[in-house]
Amino acid sequence: MAKIVTHNNISVEPITIDDLNKINSVLLEALNIKDLYSNDPAVDYKVELINIYSELLYKILFISPKLSNDSQLKLINLLHKINAPKEALEIIRSKVSAEDLLIASERLGKKSQSAFELK
Repeated sequence: MAKIVTHNNISVEPITIDDLNKINSVLLEALNIKDLYSNDPAVDYKVELINIYSELLYKILFISPKLSNDSQLKLINLLHKINAPKEALEIIRSKVSAEDLLIASERLGKKSQSAFELK
């Protein structure tokens, strides 16, 4: 058990490595994006969760000037890794499917060709 820190009659049990590992497990599970569909309300929550987590990492990076270069690099790499699932979630959340975009682009291509043929 961790040592309880007391100051002015206030006792605080410090956060341990075990506590942080538990939190990391919960975060990893919460950020998992498999089996989500565009009409799934969890998509919006997961995007919001990623935004909050990213903001936390940015704040750690910018308000902790004494972090080692290695720690800063780890934070930056983690931020890049977090953005990939966020982009995937935003695509899942989008109401326009890739097939719809392809059909629309083919129609637009045909319209532009016919416009040039008329001149």
